[in-house]
Amino acid sequence: MLRTALLALLLALPMGAPTLAIQRSADELVPSPADFGPGWSLVSDLDVDALIQSPLVSGAGATLAGPGGARVLMLVVVVEPTPTAARRTWEFGNRVFDEARSGIDFDVGSGRDAGAPPEGCADARRGAGNDRLFGQAFPV
Repeated sequence: MLRTALLALLLALPMGAPTLAIQRSADELVPSPADFGPGWSLVSDLDVDALIQSPLVSGAGATLAGPGGARVLMLVVVVEPTPTAARRTWEFGNRVFDEARSGIDFDVGSGRDAGAPPEGCADARRGAGNDRLFGQAFPV
């Protein structure tokens, strides 16, 4: 009986806890190229707010280029603590994943045939030119 009551109390605590206001904007949370170390530079900023299209969610993003051809695509999303905002963020995350996956999946077989992956990598996809992500060219 005590174990059940304790579990119910622990489950009820988060629901009754006060909600903290969002303190920082998405733009403030995007790391700078210098945070990744020497040799990293900004390729482009991403207007994540335009992609999400929700007043309950704010976003920012960037693509970075690094040493040895490394690339990073960053998306930061700050969500208001409401069910609607959570749902819209989940839908946005699914769209991001689908867009990135669909641009890569069709060519993954030919990339594997290009040779051994770089040292320390289990697998690699090779390509030349640009992949399209969020309507922008992402250099590969």
